[in-house]
Amino acid sequence: MEIITVHRVHPLDYEIHASGRIYNGPVYGLNKSIMPYFNGSLRLKILEAQDLRPTDFATRFGSKSLQLIDPYIEVDVDEVHVAKTTTKFKTFKPVWNEEFNSEVHNGQTIGLTVFHDAAIPPDEFVANCSVAFEDLISQQSADIWVRIHHTCIVALIFYINRLRTARNGM
Repeated sequence: MEIITVHRVHPLDYEIHASGRIYNGPVYGLNKSIMPYFNGSLRLKILEAQDLRPTDFATRFGSKSLQLIDPYIEVDVDEVHVAKTTTKFKTFKPVWNEEFNSEVHNGQTIGLTVFHDAAIPPDEFVANCSVAFEDLISQQSADIWVRIHHTCIVALIFYINRLRTARNGM
């Protein structure tokens, strides 16, 4: 599997390195008019996450013990909700093996957000990242690990069936 690293250096930076794709900050801050659009079907399988950490809220009083979390992932395409995994209880290494299908129209990014399922709402944010369709278009499928924080990664399998791609909506 390939590792895609997400760093929060500056929300508008984006670069590709020979050692692998590296996203600096959320792709949502990019100029969307220069990114290609994706039209077609997306099948996404969320396999697992590793090395998740307690939320900032859970460690706000300086607790030295690691409190396990109840993580789930929300998936969106260009900030439109597409899917949500089930909650896995009391773990930093959840295994989902859940598959989602969606038709995508003029999509540019797939967003992944990990939340802790809190007993009292709202749920607590853990980490997030996004992957540009531009980096997936050249392949029909991709097995990748996405780094969503300094220490945690998520394993995904993407299958895409492109109807057509366009620049600037054409």
